[in-house]
Amino acid sequence: MAAGWMLRRLLSELLRQSVTPDKLIVVDCEGGSSAVRRALEESGWPDRAETLLIPASRSNLPFQRWLARRIVTDLDALIFFDDDLLLPNARTVEHLAGALKRAAAATCQIRMGGGTEERFRWRLPLDRLRAGRLSTGGSRHMPREDDDPLPRIEWLRGGAMAIRAGALAPERFPHDLFALAESGAGMGEELALALRVRGPIVLVRGLEVEHPGGHGSNTLPADGARQGFAIAYSRRLLHDLRHGSPIALGAAWLAGASAAAVDCVRQGAAHRRGFLHGYMRGVIEGILRPPTHARLTPSIDWEQEARISIAGTLELSKEAQCRRVSA
Repeated sequence: MAAGWMLRRLLSELLRQSVTPDKLIVVDCEGGSSAVRRALEESGWPDRAETLLIPASRSNLPFQRWLARRIVTDLDALIFFDDDLLLPNARTVEHLAGALKRAAAATCQIRMGGGTEERFRWRLPLDRLRAGRLSTGGSRHMPREDDDPLPRIEWLRGGAMAIRAGALAPERFPHDLFALAESGAGMGEELALALRVRGPIVLVRGLEVEHPGGHGSNTLPADGARQGFAIAYSRRLLHDLRHGSPIALGAAWLAGASAAAVDCVRQGAAHRRGFLHGYMRGVIEGILRPPTHARLTPSIDWEQEARISIAGTLELSKEAQCRRVSA
């Protein structure tokens, strides 16, 4: 969740916020990078708030979020920011935290390289009936246009989300999700977490964070075949977390294929062929070999991995003088 110059930029963005966090937790996806520690020490944050650096033993986004949640024992809420974001609104933290007075979790829109992330399918007439919902295919539908500043939704945006600690206990993070990410097909981890949150989720209307450069998801493979596989295979985990029927699973794969087809139109023929092949392979794998920890990562003890990572946590606050945090 953190590396080098992007972390420096995000830390600077946080310093400009109207409300700053009581505690800053940085999960180092490189497992103890000197660049990450140096960026933290030079940012000024250790002088402002308790600052914790967790060296993740696995480069696995849902596992890293789990580490941050496990170490939060004295806070009411946790706000997740990916390190490749900009916060153009100086009240981003204030608005996300304030939304938790009405909800268990909150999220906002992401502006991708100058344009708000939006799918053509969101504008279809059927979407009016699905306003705010997560479709069977895993598509996020925007809430109805009304005067409610915090409309209810069923999904989260992974780059920026606030969650009340009591609404997502550490044991609510499924190990199957870590296994899926470890296998290279970890799509939709924020949607999986949304399904595990206890309580309502809201969208902070009018609030955006920015993902500069217009790049796609860091978790979505660029290769067409791998991309298709990841999207289709991850649908199986989302379906299982929802405890859906076989018919619902088939509908999810069909809906996911139709939604992805809209995006593939802009790609070349080779990408489309690869995507179709990968998607079909993901469907078959999802039927024959569902994504579970027992199947994908039987040799990994995720509890032990978490203990190893947390045992290496450094407290960088000025008063702490970079001391180790007890696991």
